[in-house]
Amino acid sequence: MNWGAIGAIGEIVGAIAVVATLLYLAIQTGRTRSALEASGTLSTAELFSRWRTAFIQCPDLAQIVAKANSGDTLLEDEKLKFSIFCDEIFFSVAVSYITIAHSGAVHENTAEIDYLISLIARMPALESEWRRMHGQIEAVSPTMVATIDKRLRDRDCDT
Repeated sequence: MNWGAIGAIGEIVGAIAVVATLLYLAIQTGRTRSALEASGTLSTAELFSRWRTAFIQCPDLAQIVAKANSGDTLLEDEKLKFSIFCDEIFFSVAVSYITIAHSGAVHENTAEIDYLISLIARMPALESEWRRMHGQIEAVSPTMVATIDKRLRDRDCDT
């Protein structure tokens, strides 16, 4: 066997190794993306669960939300609790939206926005809190805020 044949065999083996490496990296990248997407979904569920748990564990919070939704004037301590409750909801949605947007998820992150719009429909007092928090949430996710504002305007036009 001459050196030319050995060199040719070496190049073929090298090419096969490169292709095998690229296939391995493609598989690993897909697995990593799937793991990130699952992690994002889990963190989203945990964020939403956290404020729902607070709502359940704090019986007077349900009364405060009902009072706010009925248009009754809240006492100062009730305003504070309602405000913090709303902040938790809005930031949970924003974090979830951003997490999914940056996770490489193959699905769109409209579920978070749909969820928030449905909450506002069920709890009208949330809308004024949304306006109050608008700038702070916009600093976190301007795309999400623009999307929610558009959905709220579209909803207002439909009614």
